[in-house]
Amino acid sequence: MSDNTFKFPNKESDIKRSKQKQVARLVSFVIFIFVLVFISHELTYRQQSKVLVSEAWEMSQSQDRKIANQNESRNIKWEQELLSKIGKDKKIRQTASVGRYPTEISDFSLSELAGNYRIVTQPDLSGRIFVSELEFVDGVETLPKAYRLDDIQDFLSKNSHLFGLNQSLLNLKDNGQTKKKVETKNLDGKPVQVDVLMDQKGGLLRLSIQKID
Repeated sequence: MSDNTFKFPNKESDIKRSKQKQVARLVSFVIFIFVLVFISHELTYRQQSKVLVSEAWEMSQSQDRKIANQNESRNIKWEQELLSKIGKDKKIRQTASVGRYPTEISDFSLSELAGNYRIVTQPDLSGRIFVSELEFVDGVETLPKAYRLDDIQDFLSKNSHLFGLNQSLLNLKDNGQTKKKVETKNLDGKPVQVDVLMDQKGGLLRLSIQKID
């Protein structure tokens, strides 16, 4: 015997499906509202940013215009009178006189000796400063070279005002190859001896001025 029984839908199952559909619609609605709020917030933020940037640019332009206006208000006549007064005022130091002028000794050290020598100075009885010793060292040049001393008497005579020597009384005593001695007097009239040490090529290694007791 065949089963011709018709099964009616389960009422509880229909109710469950209806609730699930309602929940799904509610969730979709909430998500939709959230998206709208997020989009609205982004649009508002970007608009405010544009306004702030625009205001900042306008403020900057305004400040630049104010500075330009200040420069335009210069008193040209007053500046010209001030420059004229400065030019006539002899008490104001010139630009070139701000630093110290090089002394003869420093000029001698850097020019003729090329900065390759240690220089020792000593005052005389009157307080004048003279060179008392020269010593060859590695100086400012990449490949320092000793000063070639072809004629000791000529070198001392030419620079006697720096060494404090009487150039008319220079007397070469020792004519060795690397060691030489010159006897003379200083500007105070006291006898002194100049000891000179050279290398094999005639380069000046050391020069020292000593008093003779």
